[in-house]
Amino acid sequence: MTDATEGGAATPRETLNQQQLDDIVKAHGLFLRHKPGGVRARLALQDLTGLDLSHRNLSAADLTGVRLENVNLTGARLVATNLFAADLTGATLTDCNLARAALRGVQARGADFTRARMIDTDLRDGQLMTAAKDRSLELVVYERPVAAMERAIVHDADLSRARLSDAFVVQADLTDSVLREAKLIRADLRKANLTGCDLVGADFSEANLRGAVFRGAVFDGTVLDYADFTDADLVGAVFDCIDLGKVDLSTAQTAVGLDQLDRSLRDIVGEHAAWVATNGDEGRRAELARADLSDAQLPTAMLAAADLSYCVLRNADLSGASLVMADLSYADLRGAVLREADLRGARLERAILSGANLAAARLGEMAFTQMAKAGGACVTDLNHAKLTRADLRGADLFRANLAGARCDAAAFTDANLAGARFVEANLTDADFTGAVLDGADFG
Repeated sequence: MTDATEGGAATPRETLNQQQLDDIVKAHGLFLRHKPGGVRARLALQDLTGLDLSHRNLSAADLTGVRLENVNLTGARLVATNLFAADLTGATLTDCNLARAALRGVQARGADFTRARMIDTDLRDGQLMTAAKDRSLELVVYERPVAAMERAIVHDADLSRARLSDAFVVQADLTDSVLREAKLIRADLRKANLTGCDLVGADFSEANLRGAVFRGAVFDGTVLDYADFTDADLVGAVFDCIDLGKVDLSTAQTAVGLDQLDRSLRDIVGEHAAWVATNGDEGRRAELARADLSDAQLPTAMLAAADLSYCVLRNADLSGASLVMADLSYADLRGAVLREADLRGARLERAILSGANLAAARLGEMAFTQMAKAGGACVTDLNHAKLTRADLRGADLFRANLAGARCDAAAFTDANLAGARFVEANLTDADFTGAVLDGADFG
């Protein structure tokens, strides 16, 4: 196997079979444990296309320019491994540990990095040079064009402090990934999906973010100087401690202010109450998606089945409000008061409820006559919601779905959590004192 070079010459590649690769990995394992017979794996410019490296340990190995196209690297350990200019096109790196790995110039179009650990990983641009027969240097160019992490799947990965400056990450899906203090200066993230991403302290200076999606993403201390947000979707994104003096967000999609609504908030809520009371015969349903209702005073309001998706309700007072079956997905409810509110069957997928007061709130399942006869009900959906430091004391979360939710430091004291689903939820320092946990699923 060869790769064409810029000068038209050819760079030879040795193709290994699975047994040869397994022998090299075994010897490398001995090397890592300082055992006799150990030899560091040196696989530079080798062709490993389609082979299996799942759950193997190649930490600190030399894989410079290696071809790993469609290779299975699930659960592999590649800590501090040199993967400079490697070809990872279509590779599977689910649950792979790439902490401190050198991935400069890597080609990873369509690769799957779901839940990968990529802390301090170097993903900047880079070019691989090899020695020609006349001792000059030649630029290695792959047989078909691939480009960095274009269309890569990077769900729920940890890229804290990763270096992606000048990287090409067009149309990549980074949903729920952590990019704390990551460097993305001049990175090309056009149409990338950063839904739910933790962008605290990240640097996007001069980055191309045209058409990128940031729904529910957290910008806190994030540097956005001269970044291009044209047509970017910022609805539901959280901005804290951000200097917006050097960035233009006028062409991005953002929340709609109260002055842009066709009626007053009071009229909208009143007409919605009539719509609910008459089963839709009178009034109008409240459709407040993407509206900015920060600090709104709506205690005991009737908002059952209202559309409040992507709504900004920061510090709003919704105490005692009826929000049964309401759509609050992606809503910003930081610091909101929802004490004793009725949220049974509500959609709160990816809602941000950090610091919210949900004491004695009703978040259990909503049973309907016809559904109950069939043994069914509509559960409250809090999957991937952010409930950090939320007050849920005495709340009813019977059979609620909190899969993937962030519940760190949340207070569930005396709450009813029977049958609740906490699979892959972050429960660090959460308080369950006196809570009912019968049948709760913690995965």
